[in-house]
Amino acid sequence: MADIKIITPTVKRIPARARGPLSSEEYNDFQDQVYFDITNLSESVNSLYASQVRSMRTFESELINIKRRIDALDNITDYKEFTNGKTQSNVDRYVDFHDSSNVIYIDSIAASKQAELKSQFGEIYLPANGVENKFFNFSLRTNQIVMPPDFSVDVTSRFDKGDGSGIKDYEYGGTVDPGSPENAFNGINETYWQRMVTLPLESTVEQVEVQLTAIVPAGISAQANLLEVVPFPEGTVDITSISTSPNLTSAFTSLDTFAELNNASATRYHFTPRDVEQVRIRLRCRHWRELNGKKVFLYGLQELGLKLVDYNKTISTDSAFGDSITAIVKLSAPEGHTFKNLFRVDPRPNFYLEDASNRHVRLRLSTTPNFLNVKWDSAQNVLPQQGISTGVSLGNSSTLYAIYTLKYIASSGGYQSPFPVGTTPTIKGLGLLFSTTPTNGL
Repeated sequence: MADIKIITPTVKRIPARARGPLSSEEYNDFQDQVYFDITNLSESVNSLYASQVRSMRTFESELINIKRRIDALDNITDYKEFTNGKTQSNVDRYVDFHDSSNVIYIDSIAASKQAELKSQFGEIYLPANGVENKFFNFSLRTNQIVMPPDFSVDVTSRFDKGDGSGIKDYEYGGTVDPGSPENAFNGINETYWQRMVTLPLESTVEQVEVQLTAIVPAGISAQANLLEVVPFPEGTVDITSISTSPNLTSAFTSLDTFAELNNASATRYHFTPRDVEQVRIRLRCRHWRELNGKKVFLYGLQELGLKLVDYNKTISTDSAFGDSITAIVKLSAPEGHTFKNLFRVDPRPNFYLEDASNRHVRLRLSTTPNFLNVKWDSAQNVLPQQGISTGVSLGNSSTLYAIYTLKYIASSGGYQSPFPVGTTPTIKGLGLLFSTTPTNGL
Protein backbone atom coordinates (compact mmCIF):
# COMPACT_ATOMS: atom_id res chain seq x y z
CA MET A 1 0.00 0.00 0.00
CA ALA A 2 1.10 3.56 -0.59
CA ASP A 3 2.70 5.34 2.36
CA ILE A 4 0.48 7.86 4.16
CA LYS A 5 1.88 11.41 3.89
CA ILE A 6 1.53 13.23 7.19
CA ILE A 7 3.37 16.45 6.27
CA THR A 8 3.78 17.97 2.83
CA PRO A 9 6.45 20.71 2.82
CA THR A 10 5.73 23.87 0.80
CA VAL A 11 7.81 26.94 0.09
CA LYS A 12 6.54 30.50 -0.40
CA ARG A 13 8.90 32.87 -2.12
CA ILE A 14 9.17 36.38 -0.60
CA PRO A 15 11.04 38.81 -2.89
CA ALA A 16 13.94 40.58 -1.21
CA ARG A 17 13.92 44.36 -1.07
CA ALA A 18 16.32 46.22 -3.30
CA ARG A 19 17.74 47.94 -0.22
CA GLY A 20 17.39 47.28 3.47
CA PRO A 21 16.09 44.31 5.48
CA LEU A 22 12.76 42.51 5.11
CA SER A 23 9.85 44.07 6.93
CA SER A 24 9.30 42.94 10.53
CA GLU A 25 5.76 41.85 9.62
CA GLU A 26 6.98 39.44 6.92
CA TYR A 27 9.73 38.19 9.21
CA ASN A 28 7.33 37.59 12.10
CA ASP A 29 4.84 35.84 9.80
CA PHE A 30 7.63 33.55 8.58
CA GLN A 31 8.69 32.74 12.15
CA ASP A 32 5.10 32.08 13.15
CA GLN A 33 4.69 29.70 10.23
CA VAL A 34 7.90 27.84 11.12
CA TYR A 35 6.72 27.50 14.73
CA PHE A 36 3.30 26.31 13.53
CA ASP A 37 4.91 23.70 11.23
CA ILE A 38 7.23 22.46 13.98
CA THR A 39 4.30 22.20 16.40
CA ASN A 40 2.27 20.19 13.91
CA LEU A 41 5.26 17.98 13.18
CA SER A 42 5.82 17.34 16.88
CA GLU A 43 2.19 16.49 17.43
CA SER A 44 2.22 14.10 14.47
CA VAL A 45 5.41 12.41 15.68
CA ASN A 46 4.01 12.09 19.19
CA SER A 47 0.76 10.68 17.87
CA LEU A 48 2.59 8.15 15.69
CA TYR A 49 4.86 7.16 18.56
CA ALA A 50 1.91 6.65 20.89
CA SER A 51 0.14 4.58 18.24
CA GLN A 52 3.26 2.51 17.69
CA VAL A 53 3.67 1.92 21.42
CA ARG A 54 0.04 0.77 21.69
CA SER A 55 0.48 -1.55 18.70
CA MET A 56 3.72 -3.00 20.07
CA ARG A 57 2.08 -3.64 23.43
CA THR A 58 -0.81 -5.38 21.70
CA PHE A 59 1.52 -7.47 19.52
CA GLU A 60 3.69 -8.33 22.52
CA SER A 61 0.67 -9.41 24.52
CA GLU A 62 -0.64 -11.54 21.65
CA LEU A 63 2.80 -13.05 21.01
CA ILE A 64 3.23 -13.94 24.68
CA ASN A 65 -0.21 -15.56 24.62
CA ILE A 66 0.71 -17.59 21.51
CA LYS A 67 3.98 -18.71 23.11
CA ARG A 68 2.13 -19.77 26.25
CA ARG A 69 -0.36 -21.77 24.20
CA ILE A 70 2.48 -23.46 22.29
CA ASP A 71 4.22 -24.29 25.58
CA ALA A 72 0.94 -25.70 26.88
CA LEU A 73 0.53 -27.86 23.76
CA ASP A 74 4.12 -29.12 24.15
CA ASN A 75 3.38 -30.03 27.77
CA ILE A 76 0.17 -31.80 26.72
CA THR A 77 2.13 -33.82 24.14
CA ASP A 78 4.82 -34.69 26.67
CA TYR A 79 2.19 -35.86 29.15
CA LYS A 80 0.45 -37.93 26.48
CA GLU A 81 3.75 -39.70 25.75
CA PHE A 82 4.32 -40.14 29.50
CA THR A 83 0.93 -41.77 30.14
CA ASN A 84 1.20 -43.94 27.02
CA GLY A 85 4.45 -45.30 28.39
CA LYS A 86 2.94 -45.94 31.83
CA THR A 87 -0.03 -47.78 30.34
CA GLN A 88 2.23 -49.77 27.98
CA SER A 89 0.67 -48.08 24.96
CA ASN A 90 2.68 -47.27 21.88
CA VAL A 91 3.91 -43.69 21.52
CA ASP A 92 3.77 -41.79 18.22
CA ARG A 93 6.01 -38.80 17.58
CA TYR A 94 6.51 -36.54 14.58
CA VAL A 95 9.57 -34.33 14.27
CA ASP A 96 9.07 -31.33 11.97
CA PHE A 97 12.12 -29.42 10.80
CA HIS A 98 10.49 -26.02 10.99
CA ASP A 99 11.66 -26.51 14.58
CA SER A 100 15.45 -26.70 14.68
CA SER A 101 15.74 -27.62 18.37
CA ASN A 102 16.28 -31.33 17.66
CA VAL A 103 18.98 -30.88 15.01
CA ILE A 104 22.49 -31.11 16.45
CA TYR A 105 25.98 -30.49 15.07
CA ILE A 106 29.00 -32.37 16.38
CA ASP A 107 32.70 -31.58 16.04
CA SER A 108 33.60 -34.99 14.61
CA ILE A 109 31.88 -34.08 11.35
CA ALA A 110 33.71 -31.49 9.25
CA ALA A 111 31.80 -28.30 8.48
CA SER A 112 31.93 -29.14 4.77
CA LYS A 113 30.08 -32.42 5.47
CA GLN A 114 27.27 -30.88 7.51
CA ALA A 115 23.87 -30.81 5.81
CA GLU A 116 22.10 -27.45 5.64
CA LEU A 117 18.93 -26.68 7.59
CA LYS A 118 16.64 -23.81 6.68
CA SER A 119 13.91 -23.79 9.30
CA GLN A 120 11.95 -21.07 7.45
CA PHE A 121 11.11 -23.73 4.85
CA GLY A 122 11.39 -26.71 7.22
CA GLU A 123 14.03 -28.45 5.08
CA ILE A 124 17.33 -30.26 5.51
CA TYR A 125 19.26 -30.41 2.24
CA LEU A 126 22.69 -30.53 0.62
CA PRO A 127 25.02 -27.54 1.13
CA ALA A 128 25.52 -25.31 -1.89
CA ASN A 129 28.73 -24.55 -3.76
CA GLY A 130 27.11 -21.45 -5.25
CA VAL A 131 23.74 -19.71 -5.70
CA GLU A 132 22.67 -17.49 -8.60
CA ASN A 133 19.61 -15.29 -8.08
CA LYS A 134 17.57 -14.55 -11.19
CA PHE A 135 15.65 -11.40 -10.24
CA PHE A 136 18.38 -9.31 -8.63
CA ASN A 137 22.15 -8.95 -8.42
CA PHE A 138 24.48 -8.41 -5.48
CA SER A 139 27.22 -5.81 -5.86
CA LEU A 140 30.56 -6.90 -4.39
CA ARG A 141 31.73 -3.29 -4.57
CA THR A 142 28.90 -1.74 -2.54
CA ASN A 143 27.60 -4.84 -0.72
CA GLN A 144 24.13 -3.82 -1.88
CA ILE A 145 21.33 -5.62 -3.71
CA VAL A 146 20.87 -4.22 -7.21
CA MET A 147 17.64 -4.58 -9.17
CA PRO A 148 18.24 -4.73 -12.96
CA PRO A 149 16.57 -1.78 -14.70
CA ASP A 150 14.76 -4.06 -17.16
CA PHE A 151 13.14 -6.25 -14.50
CA SER A 152 9.44 -6.56 -15.34
CA VAL A 153 6.44 -7.78 -13.35
CA ASP A 154 2.79 -7.76 -14.39
CA VAL A 155 -0.12 -8.12 -11.96
CA THR A 156 -3.73 -8.62 -12.98
CA SER A 157 -6.99 -9.87 -11.52
CA ARG A 158 -8.34 -10.67 -15.02
CA PHE A 159 -7.20 -14.04 -16.30
CA ASP A 160 -8.35 -17.42 -17.61
CA LYS A 161 -8.01 -20.32 -15.18
CA GLY A 162 -8.56 -22.82 -17.97
CA ASP A 163 -11.64 -24.24 -16.23
CA GLY A 164 -14.02 -23.26 -19.01
CA SER A 165 -15.10 -19.96 -17.43
CA GLY A 166 -12.96 -17.86 -19.77
CA ILE A 167 -11.36 -14.59 -18.71
CA LYS A 168 -12.88 -13.24 -15.50
CA ASP A 169 -12.11 -10.47 -13.07
CA TYR A 170 -11.55 -12.17 -9.72
CA GLU A 171 -11.51 -8.87 -7.82
CA TYR A 172 -14.68 -7.56 -9.50
CA GLY A 173 -16.45 -4.82 -7.58
CA GLY A 174 -13.49 -4.05 -5.37
CA THR A 175 -11.35 -0.94 -5.02
CA VAL A 176 -7.76 -2.06 -5.43
CA ASP A 177 -4.61 -0.63 -3.88
CA PRO A 178 -2.02 -2.51 -5.97
CA GLY A 179 0.94 -2.03 -3.63
CA SER A 180 4.51 -2.43 -4.94
CA PRO A 181 4.98 -5.91 -6.46
CA GLU A 182 8.68 -5.19 -7.08
CA ASN A 183 9.20 -5.55 -3.32
CA ALA A 184 8.63 -9.30 -3.66
CA PHE A 185 11.69 -9.77 -5.87
CA ASN A 186 14.51 -7.89 -4.17
CA GLY A 187 15.78 -10.43 -1.65
CA ILE A 188 15.11 -8.01 1.24
CA ASN A 189 13.01 -9.66 3.92
CA GLU A 190 12.05 -6.33 5.51
CA THR A 191 10.00 -5.35 2.45
CA TYR A 192 6.96 -7.02 0.95
CA TRP A 193 4.21 -6.66 -1.63
CA GLN A 194 0.71 -6.38 -0.23
CA ARG A 195 -2.38 -5.88 -2.37
CA MET A 196 -5.53 -4.50 -0.75
CA VAL A 197 -9.02 -5.07 -2.17
CA THR A 198 -11.82 -3.11 -0.50
CA LEU A 199 -15.51 -3.90 -0.91
CA PRO A 200 -18.73 -2.81 0.80
CA LEU A 201 -19.28 -4.66 4.05
CA GLU A 202 -22.49 -6.17 2.70
CA SER A 203 -20.71 -7.60 -0.37
CA THR A 204 -21.16 -11.34 -0.89
CA VAL A 205 -17.62 -11.74 -2.25
CA GLU A 206 -15.83 -14.27 -0.04
CA GLN A 207 -12.53 -14.62 -1.91
CA VAL A 208 -10.34 -12.71 -4.37
CA GLU A 209 -7.56 -13.89 -6.67
CA VAL A 210 -4.69 -12.30 -8.54
CA GLN A 211 -2.14 -13.42 -11.12
CA LEU A 212 1.46 -12.22 -11.12
CA THR A 213 3.93 -12.77 -13.97
CA ALA A 214 7.62 -11.94 -13.57
CA ILE A 215 10.20 -11.86 -16.37
CA VAL A 216 13.85 -12.71 -15.75
CA PRO A 217 15.96 -9.67 -16.74
CA ALA A 218 18.06 -9.84 -19.90
CA GLY A 219 21.70 -10.71 -19.33
CA ILE A 220 20.93 -13.16 -16.52
CA SER A 221 21.20 -16.86 -17.30
CA ALA A 222 17.78 -18.47 -17.61
CA GLN A 223 18.86 -21.78 -16.04
CA ALA A 224 17.14 -22.43 -12.69
CA ASN A 225 16.31 -25.32 -10.38
CA LEU A 226 14.71 -23.73 -7.30
CA LEU A 227 11.72 -21.51 -6.63
CA GLU A 228 11.08 -20.07 -3.17
CA VAL A 229 7.69 -18.57 -2.31
CA VAL A 230 7.04 -16.62 0.90
CA PRO A 231 3.39 -15.43 0.99
CA PHE A 232 2.40 -12.30 2.85
CA PRO A 233 0.88 -12.58 5.34
CA GLU A 234 1.93 -16.20 5.86
CA GLY A 235 -0.91 -18.53 6.72
CA THR A 236 -3.69 -16.48 5.11
CA VAL A 237 -2.81 -16.71 1.40
CA ASP A 238 -3.50 -19.66 -0.92
CA ILE A 239 -1.13 -20.56 -3.77
CA THR A 240 -3.41 -21.91 -6.50
CA SER A 241 -0.98 -22.16 -9.42
CA ILE A 242 2.72 -21.88 -10.25
CA SER A 243 3.93 -22.21 -13.82
CA THR A 244 7.00 -21.28 -15.85
CA SER A 245 7.90 -20.53 -19.44
CA PRO A 246 11.34 -21.10 -21.03
CA ASN A 247 11.15 -17.88 -23.06
CA LEU A 248 8.89 -14.92 -23.82
CA THR A 249 6.82 -16.69 -26.46
CA SER A 250 6.22 -20.26 -25.27
CA ALA A 251 3.23 -21.42 -23.25
CA PHE A 252 3.40 -21.76 -19.47
CA THR A 253 3.63 -25.22 -17.91
CA SER A 254 2.91 -26.06 -14.28
CA LEU A 255 5.78 -27.00 -11.99
CA ASP A 256 6.11 -30.79 -11.76
CA THR A 257 6.08 -30.79 -7.96
CA PHE A 258 3.30 -28.22 -7.48
CA ALA A 259 0.01 -28.93 -5.72
CA GLU A 260 -2.48 -26.26 -4.64
CA LEU A 261 -1.58 -25.01 -1.19
CA ASN A 262 -4.13 -23.39 1.12
CA ASN A 263 -3.09 -21.06 3.96
CA ALA A 264 0.45 -21.32 2.65
CA SER A 265 3.61 -20.71 4.61
CA ALA A 266 7.11 -20.28 3.17
CA THR A 267 7.55 -23.06 0.59
CA ARG A 268 10.31 -24.32 -1.68
CA TYR A 269 9.89 -26.01 -5.05
CA HIS A 270 12.86 -28.00 -6.38
CA PHE A 271 12.92 -29.00 -10.04
CA THR A 272 15.32 -30.35 -12.65
CA PRO A 273 17.48 -27.50 -14.04
CA ARG A 274 15.88 -25.87 -17.06
CA ASP A 275 15.46 -22.52 -18.77
CA VAL A 276 12.99 -20.24 -16.99
CA GLU A 277 12.45 -16.75 -18.40
CA GLN A 278 8.98 -16.22 -16.96
CA VAL A 279 7.36 -17.23 -13.68
CA ARG A 280 3.61 -17.03 -13.14
CA ILE A 281 1.93 -17.45 -9.78
CA ARG A 282 -1.72 -17.15 -8.78
CA LEU A 283 -2.69 -16.20 -5.26
CA ARG A 284 -6.05 -16.37 -3.52
CA CYS A 285 -7.25 -14.77 -0.31
CA ARG A 286 -10.26 -16.19 1.54
CA HIS A 287 -9.66 -14.27 4.77
CA TRP A 288 -11.16 -10.80 4.96
CA ARG A 289 -11.31 -8.37 7.83
CA GLU A 290 -13.51 -5.41 8.65
CA LEU A 291 -11.61 -2.12 8.42
CA ASN A 292 -13.31 1.26 8.71
CA GLY A 293 -16.69 -0.24 7.92
CA LYS A 294 -15.47 -2.06 4.80
CA LYS A 295 -14.72 -5.67 3.83
CA VAL A 296 -10.98 -5.74 3.15
CA PHE A 297 -8.82 -8.48 1.65
CA LEU A 298 -5.04 -8.20 2.14
CA TYR A 299 -2.67 -10.54 0.30
CA GLY A 300 0.62 -10.65 -1.55
CA LEU A 301 4.20 -11.89 -1.30
CA GLN A 302 7.17 -11.19 0.89
CA GLU A 303 9.50 -12.90 -1.55
CA LEU A 304 9.42 -14.90 -4.75
CA GLY A 305 12.93 -16.14 -5.47
CA LEU A 306 14.07 -17.95 -8.59
CA LYS A 307 17.53 -19.48 -8.26
CA LEU A 308 20.09 -21.79 -9.79
CA VAL A 309 21.80 -23.68 -6.99
CA ASP A 310 24.98 -25.69 -7.48
CA TYR A 311 24.67 -28.31 -4.76
CA ASN A 312 27.51 -30.29 -3.20
CA LYS A 313 28.14 -33.38 -5.34
CA THR A 314 30.41 -35.29 -2.95
CA ILE A 315 30.61 -39.00 -3.82
CA SER A 316 31.11 -41.34 -0.86
CA THR A 317 30.64 -45.01 -0.02
CA ASP A 318 28.78 -43.85 3.08
CA SER A 319 30.46 -46.53 5.17
CA ALA A 320 32.49 -44.38 7.59
CA PHE A 321 30.85 -41.82 9.86
CA GLY A 322 31.35 -38.29 8.55
CA ASP A 323 32.31 -39.28 4.98
CA SER A 324 28.98 -38.21 3.50
CA ILE A 325 26.86 -35.08 3.90
CA THR A 326 25.26 -35.72 7.28
CA ALA A 327 22.43 -34.42 9.46
CA ILE A 328 21.80 -35.64 13.02
CA VAL A 329 18.52 -35.33 14.89
CA LYS A 330 18.45 -36.01 18.63
CA LEU A 331 15.32 -37.63 20.09
CA SER A 332 14.77 -38.00 23.83
CA ALA A 333 12.53 -40.69 25.32
CA PRO A 334 9.45 -39.52 27.23
CA GLU A 335 10.24 -38.41 30.77
CA GLY A 336 10.81 -41.38 33.08
CA HIS A 337 11.09 -43.85 30.19
CA THR A 338 13.50 -45.38 27.72
CA PHE A 339 13.01 -46.40 24.09
CA LYS A 340 12.05 -50.10 23.92
CA ASN A 341 10.85 -51.22 20.48
CA LEU A 342 10.31 -49.43 17.15
CA PHE A 343 7.20 -50.26 15.11
CA ARG A 344 7.00 -47.59 12.40
CA VAL A 345 9.27 -45.19 10.53
CA ASP A 346 7.57 -42.61 8.29
CA PRO A 347 10.04 -40.27 6.59
CA ARG A 348 8.82 -37.15 4.82
CA PRO A 349 9.29 -37.09 1.89
CA ASN A 350 9.21 -40.87 1.69
CA PHE A 351 12.62 -41.73 0.22
CA TYR A 352 11.62 -45.42 0.39
CA LEU A 353 9.66 -44.76 -2.81
CA GLU A 354 12.97 -44.60 -4.66
CA ASP A 355 14.51 -47.72 -6.16
CA ALA A 356 16.40 -49.55 -3.43
CA SER A 357 19.54 -49.58 -5.60
CA ASN A 358 19.54 -45.81 -6.12
CA ARG A 359 18.31 -44.01 -3.03
CA HIS A 360 19.60 -40.54 -2.26
CA VAL A 361 18.78 -40.48 1.45
CA ARG A 362 19.91 -43.00 4.05
CA LEU A 363 18.59 -43.04 7.60
CA ARG A 364 20.20 -44.79 10.52
CA LEU A 365 18.67 -44.88 14.00
CA SER A 366 21.39 -45.17 16.61
CA THR A 367 21.62 -44.92 20.38
CA THR A 368 24.86 -42.93 19.95
CA PRO A 369 25.52 -39.86 17.72
CA ASN A 370 27.63 -42.00 15.34
CA PHE A 371 27.51 -45.42 13.66
CA LEU A 372 28.69 -47.41 16.72
CA ASN A 373 25.24 -48.48 17.98
CA VAL A 374 22.96 -48.47 14.95
CA LYS A 375 19.67 -50.23 15.69
CA TRP A 376 18.01 -49.75 12.30
CA ASP A 377 19.41 -48.83 8.87
CA SER A 378 17.22 -47.94 5.87
CA ALA A 379 19.86 -49.34 3.50
CA GLN A 380 19.92 -52.74 5.18
CA ASN A 381 16.55 -53.21 6.86
CA VAL A 382 12.93 -53.14 5.75
CA LEU A 383 10.62 -50.63 7.34
CA PRO A 384 9.60 -51.81 10.82
CA GLN A 385 5.92 -51.72 9.81
CA GLN A 386 6.76 -54.26 7.10
CA GLY A 387 8.80 -56.52 9.37
CA ILE A 388 8.07 -58.63 12.42
CA SER A 389 5.22 -57.58 14.69
CA THR A 390 7.46 -57.36 17.76
CA GLY A 391 9.26 -54.40 16.24
CA VAL A 392 12.94 -53.43 16.27
CA SER A 393 14.71 -53.42 19.63
CA LEU A 394 16.07 -50.01 20.61
CA GLY A 395 18.05 -51.28 23.58
CA ASN A 396 16.14 -49.35 26.26
CA SER A 397 18.15 -46.22 25.54
CA SER A 398 17.05 -42.83 26.86
CA THR A 399 18.22 -41.13 23.66
CA LEU A 400 17.87 -42.00 19.99
CA TYR A 401 19.73 -40.33 17.12
CA ALA A 402 18.34 -40.15 13.60
CA ILE A 403 21.43 -39.92 11.39
CA TYR A 404 20.71 -38.90 7.80
CA THR A 405 23.21 -39.05 4.95
CA LEU A 406 22.40 -37.36 1.64
CA LYS A 407 23.81 -37.49 -1.85
CA TYR A 408 23.28 -35.36 -4.95
CA ILE A 409 20.62 -36.60 -7.38
CA ALA A 410 22.69 -37.22 -10.51
CA SER A 411 20.27 -39.84 -11.86
CA SER A 412 16.66 -40.75 -11.24
CA GLY A 413 15.73 -42.82 -8.22
CA GLY A 414 12.83 -44.32 -10.16
CA TYR A 415 9.44 -43.18 -11.38
CA GLN A 416 8.08 -42.90 -7.82
CA SER A 417 11.02 -40.89 -6.50
CA PRO A 418 9.95 -37.70 -4.70
CA PHE A 419 13.18 -35.97 -5.79
CA PRO A 420 13.85 -34.42 -9.24
CA VAL A 421 17.15 -35.07 -11.01
CA GLY A 422 19.85 -32.40 -10.87
CA THR A 423 19.01 -31.09 -7.45
CA THR A 424 19.12 -32.02 -3.76
CA PRO A 425 17.14 -34.56 -1.75
CA THR A 426 15.20 -32.92 1.05
CA ILE A 427 14.23 -34.00 4.55
CA LYS A 428 11.18 -32.29 6.04
CA GLY A 429 10.09 -34.52 8.88
CA LEU A 430 10.21 -37.90 10.57
CA GLY A 431 7.40 -39.90 12.16
CA LEU A 432 8.08 -42.73 14.62
CA LEU A 433 5.89 -45.21 16.47
CA PHE A 434 7.59 -46.91 19.41
CA SER A 435 7.07 -48.49 22.80
CA THR A 436 8.80 -47.48 26.01
CA THR A 437 10.00 -48.95 29.28
CA PRO A 438 9.35 -47.05 32.53
CA THR A 439 12.48 -46.29 34.55
CA ASN A 440 10.54 -46.08 37.80
CA GLY A 441 7.25 -47.31 39.17
CA LEU A 442 5.61 -43.91 39.52
